[in-house]
Amino acid sequence: MGIFVWNDSYSVKVAVCDAQHQKLFETMNELADAMKNRKGQETLSKTACDLLVYTKTHFRDEEALLRMAKYPALVEHERQHQGFVDRVEKLADDLLKKRPTNAVQVLTFLQDWLANHIRKSDRAYSSHLNTCGIR
Repeated sequence: MGIFVWNDSYSVKVAVCDAQHQKLFETMNELADAMKNRKGQETLSKTACDLLVYTKTHFRDEEALLRMAKYPALVEHERQHQGFVDRVEKLADDLLKKRPTNAVQVLTFLQDWLANHIRKSDRAYSSHLNTCGIR
């Protein structure tokens, strides 16, 4: 079992978003496992890059739904997404360049950001999308 455990408290009641959030949990658990097991730098770098790629895909898809539904807080939501991408890009760059990386700080940031973003910002759009027929 990974440190990022999906449960219904993360559900935004939009099937595609919930499925992508679950995949995001899996990808972050892969990164956590690589860090915990002190995998080689290449494995760690690849896993961080995979997280970055999947995160960008998810954010693009989520923002497209929000745009289609004319979600009033879209600009703020996009800003939050970009902040996360910026942090993960720096992590991936640090790993690729073999800079020292504090695994505990990285995992704490990922866990806190994911939990808070989904449970607050993403759940805030849930009823808006559902009202627009997006489930």
